[in-house]
Amino acid sequence: MLLQAEYRFEVWSGFDAAVFYDTGKVADRRNDLNFKSLEKDYGIGFRFATDTGVVLRVDAAFGSRDGKHLHIVFGGVF
Repeated sequence: MLLQAEYRFEVWSGFDAAVFYDTGKVADRRNDLNFKSLEKDYGIGFRFATDTGVVLRVDAAFGSRDGKHLHIVFGGVF
């Protein structure tokens, strides 16, 4: 189960910023999928785009039990 929220805004033409919040849970059984003890993280990100789409995406995530994460992706999708 995954719930995500993202607010993206244009900083300059071809350069967007975003703030995001993710929460969710992985379970072996369907009965264990509930809203108790959800994992969560939040962060900021930047997208560099051309007329054809996103070419570089950089996101920094914080707040999870796994620690901080930096994601750098060429293209728009993780």
